Amino acid sequence: VRLPEFNIDYQIEEKEETKGKIVKEKIIETKFSNSFSSLDLVEEMINSNKVFDGYEIFIDGFNNFTKQQFSILKHMLNQSKNTYMSSICDNSNIKDVGTFSEVYKTILNVKKLALDLNIEIAPHDFVFEKNNLPKDLNYLEENIFSAFKKKFSEKSENIVIYSALDQNEECGFIAGTIKKMVFEEKYKYSDFTVLTRDIAEYSGIIKNVFKNYDIPYFIDSSEPIFYKSVTNAIFSAFDAVKFGYSTAGILNFLKSGLLDISTEEICTIENYVLLWNINGKAWESEFKFNPKGIVESFSEKDILELEKINNIKEKFFIPLKNFKERISNATGKQISKAVYDLLCDIDASLNLKKICKLFFESEDKIAVEKEAKTWDIVVDILSEISEVVGDKKISIESYINIFSGSCSSVGIDL
Repeated sequence: VRLPEFNIDYQIEEKEETKGKIVKEKIIETKFSNSFSSLDLVEEMINSNKVFDGYEIFIDGFNNFTKQQFSILKHMLNQSKNTYMSSICDNSNIKDVGTFSEVYKTILNVKKLALDLNIEIAPHDFVFEKNNLPKDLNYLEENIFSAFKKKFSEKSENIVIYSALDQNEECGFIAGTIKKMVFEEKYKYSDFTVLTRDIAEYSGIIKNVFKNYDIPYFIDSSEPIFYKSVTNAIFSAFDAVKFGYSTAGILNFLKSGLLDISTEEICTIENYVLLWNINGKAWESEFKFNPKGIVESFSEKDILELEKINNIKEKFFIPLKNFKERISNATGKQISKAVYDLLCDIDASLNLKKICKLFFESEDKIAVEKEAKTWDIVVDILSEISEVVGDKKISIESYINIFSGSCSSVGIDL
């Protein structure tokens, strides 16, 4: 498994900040803070730097706008050469109340804004795809959300309603139908899509049922990157050092899997520190207590065991100590680099490859992909935080909140 190299550039030459770069930083910043004040900053920067002067702007994917988004839109319309906006709706009367009423209200508000700014409004176009649906499916599409229900008069040949006792039977019926259509009607497995309102509720059952029916599948869902090896290592490292040296945080750091320390060695350290209640500043000193506990004297075996424990401790404590020093009273860029340096100090990429190799050997290719993709995502997050916060000093707690918020806003798509 080949994992990408860290690509954070901390040797960027100082250049004059252009208006585009300033606004880009502000826009990226909103990804982390997600606060109303951030949109205010974006609006201020767009207005003062005339970012969209002479641009052609295309807007898509908005059914409505918040008050702040609408304020930003005002500046975009004012500054741009032309602005194009597309919406999903039908060709019914705009005043009608129906499925697309919210979209129509948004269109009217945008038109009113343009008129207030003395901006010419071009004629709108409705673009329709040719409808080749069978009669029953076409009727269902047109009437499913209608307030006035009408019975379909013809026989339905493409819609089946199956009443199952539970979710297992439900998924079994779907799998059996797919299998039958593949063998009897020469469909391909790639011709089928199974839709559900809550994929989390069904994914486990679908995996088991489709496996039993020997049906290849892909589940389109996003999994959070928390609790993966690299994120575990970073969060536990922060927990270990942010308030002195926390034993719980250090032990979690060891158990992340990204250190070249065996399970036996982790157990040896854990037993010792719990036996002697090692915490805080006690981690900074060489361990001198007997591994057996309170005894009259050290045997030769005890001395060798204590030496072994101290050697294991050096493997992980020196990188953690360096990490603690680097993030103390530091800037956003320095803390991002400190995280990067910590991962390098513990050979995280090499050890992650070992983890992925174990997954691969157990034929768990999905787990390999998850770990590798999490690595890529974390590298991108560190780069972006470094770019946004830059040389501004930030507390460890604030950095953790930004990093945590960034991790929670993305997922692994497999």
